[in-house]
Amino acid sequence: RALVEVIPDLMVRLRADGLRLDVVPGGAVILLNPEQTVAGSNIYEALPRNHAETRMAHVQRAIETREIQIYDYDIWVEDQLRYEEARVIAINDQEVLIIIRDITERKQAEAQLRRYERIVSATTDGVAVVDRNYVYQVVNQTYLDRNGKTRQEIVGHSVAELLGEAEFQSQIKPHLDSCLKGEVVQY
Repeated sequence: RALVEVIPDLMVRLRADGLRLDVVPGGAVILLNPEQTVAGSNIYEALPRNHAETRMAHVQRAIETREIQIYDYDIWVEDQLRYEEARVIAINDQEVLIIIRDITERKQAEAQLRRYERIVSATTDGVAVVDRNYVYQVVNQTYLDRNGKTRQEIVGHSVAELLGEAEFQSQIKPHLDSCLKGEVVQY
């Protein structure tokens, strides 16, 4: 019980008819209707109808298939748009365990990354992101075009593989090392 209580996710044991049998609040999950999210309540009382119907469809699918059902959704809670992931697993033919995790920060970071990707892809400069092992993580289309390669031929490969070991060691590595120390380098 102590282990369950330290998990930051909301956990709900739910009957196939929508009745909550047990609720273990997760501190990271902000409840839409806390007073209605208790054992003995029905999910149709605490969730907007469309969310309750979606949840019950996943509950039925989990019971029928005996496979975990994972889905994410957005919901307005306390005047904030929140993103949550629900995992639904059948306990038996009448009950499921639902684990709900707040994924708002992850979704916001993904949206920010997509914005940066659009900016980087729109520039006429070749742009590449290289990790501390000198392996390409991200490249834009201009970089691909200039090197005459596909994304699969560059991303996941080292700079030395793409540009040659001798040039990498003598010309590129010293500049990358300076960049990795936080310096701005132009050459």
